[in-house]
Amino acid sequence: MGPSQNDPHNTYTFLDVSPGCVLCYDGRQVSYRLERRKWTTDGQQLPFGKTFLHIENDGYTKAGSWFAMEFTIPSALLLSGQSITISGISRLNAKQNWIVVGGRYLLGDGRQFDWPDHRIGVVSDFARWNSTVICPAIQATEVHRGHQSRILLKLPHDQPFEFDLTNLQVELGSESSEFEFNSGELSFRHRCHMLWNRMKMRLRVVRRAME
Repeated sequence: MGPSQNDPHNTYTFLDVSPGCVLCYDGRQVSYRLERRKWTTDGQQLPFGKTFLHIENDGYTKAGSWFAMEFTIPSALLLSGQSITISGISRLNAKQNWIVVGGRYLLGDGRQFDWPDHRIGVVSDFARWNSTVICPAIQATEVHRGHQSRILLKLPHDQPFEFDLTNLQVELGSESSEFEFNSGELSFRHRCHMLWNRMKMRLRVVRRAME
């Protein structure tokens, strides 16, 4: 992870966490810590040796309204009009016991299209959660080169919290499957490319059936 950066308009700050994932916020005087940890206890909550992302925020932000993690999917049209299921294993220690799951399309010409938010309950010990989201439909004529989808996890921005996350998945359909652990630690972006390739194969099959 490198140093924090500002967007071109100096309206928010972001930090690259891993390929396809950034931590970003719009406040000032934000004090937080971010690290990758490994589960080393008895393995009851997570498998022994399982890695997870740990975020601590001291809640000192001024003039801020959001603190979020964003995950990039390299296409807006891939999710257009689709039902997707977002799931993960998390724990949250904060005054509130929920986070917000959302998303947006980046249309490639500077415009963006925000999705409705969904509140998800997160307990203080590791537990799995999932949310089914119906992605807004857009037309191919609305997007330009470099269009993207962004999955957002919005965290408390104005209070201290500790948040841990692992096994994040984004899947087509309204049901989540068991997380498939890969010892090669495929990046979120790599898994999204695999999802995109599977979707293109399905579209080819549908086109052939209609010919």
